[in-house]
Amino acid sequence: MRDTITGDSFNVTERRQMHGLDIGDLFESRLIPIGRSWHFSTSFTYHPPEVYPAIRSEIKRRKKKGAVDVRALVWELERMALQHERFRNVSITAIYNFQTPFLSKRTRTPEVQQGG
Repeated sequence: MRDTITGDSFNVTERRQMHGLDIGDLFESRLIPIGRSWHFSTSFTYHPPEVYPAIRSEIKRRKKKGAVDVRALVWELERMALQHERFRNVSITAIYNFQTPFLSKRTRTPEVQQGG
């Protein structure tokens, strides 16, 4: 397995069958060191293949700006994966959009006070 952000490679010991996982797939999981080997945690987040180019481009863009805040990026990707799961009627390119995130925080407008 290779870390997409750092490029580090890991030999992972996995006893479970990883059905549906192909070489080149992007997913998030924790690696747990046990003895002298690495094992996957039980939690996985998979990202759809059609958004791989957008994710890789965002990683490159952030690397150009300096060190990548991995936690912030993973958090953002987790949010996007959850939104993709919940909002199946919304275009995947609208959800996995790093410039204008789907359901992002909006600036509040002052409420109009009513006289009385």
